[in-house]
Amino acid sequence: MAHAAWSHRTLARLALLGTCQGQSIVSVYHFEATPVRDPTLTSDTIARQWADDVAEDWETNCKAAWLAIHTADYSLINIQSQVLQRPSQIDRALTPTDRTPGAPVVGAITGPVDDMTTAVVIKWRSDVAGKAHRGRTYVGPLSDAMADAGRLASGYVAGFTAYITAMQNRYTGASALFSDANLTIYSRPYNSGEYRYVKGSGAAMTIVIPPDYNGDSTNVIGGNVDLVLRTQRRRQLGVGS
Repeated sequence: MAHAAWSHRTLARLALLGTCQGQSIVSVYHFEATPVRDPTLTSDTIARQWADDVAEDWETNCKAAWLAIHTADYSLINIQSQVLQRPSQIDRALTPTDRTPGAPVVGAITGPVDDMTTAVVIKWRSDVAGKAHRGRTYVGPLSDAMADAGRLASGYVAGFTAYITAMQNRYTGASALFSDANLTIYSRPYNSGEYRYVKGSGAAMTIVIPPDYNGDSTNVIGGNVDLVLRTQRRRQLGVGS
């Protein structure tokens, strides 16, 4: 069997493609068309333009706050938007649109990166409890000055708070300044058999194959910065993004 058609509004992926010390740094957000905007997305072409409008708005209103929490050897080289889901359709992913950001494109924090894997985590929450309804953004790499005994140094907290506030003001709640899209937590649909996981250990170990899942989209209502620094292993040099 296949999972059911997408039952939410049009959904897009916004990927911030950066580099630092030759390593790819990719950060991803998801946006859902608002109840007013979604009925106007009457074709794939219009939907793709809507997704690019989201990217343009982020560049205009949130890029500066994003660069303010990155070091000077980080560069934002591409802002990519892609429609992933369309209402009443199954896995309707459209061709992505690339947007080259205008200057400035480098981070504002002085001091070189020491550890590519250490990151600050921004936690995004929705009204619904559970892992599928909350999100994380790993921001990094960090300079030595940004770390203080395993925590984000106090002098840098305000910058992260400012970025969270900018995102909330533009894309969350009924009073969002950008009226075309809401920041959302996307839970990808899948068909039974597409993935599996191991449960238990030893003689009690079993392989679980989840049933069809129709996916979900839960709008973000707020975010906060986790002061305890985390490790993003995929950003290890030579590993990934």
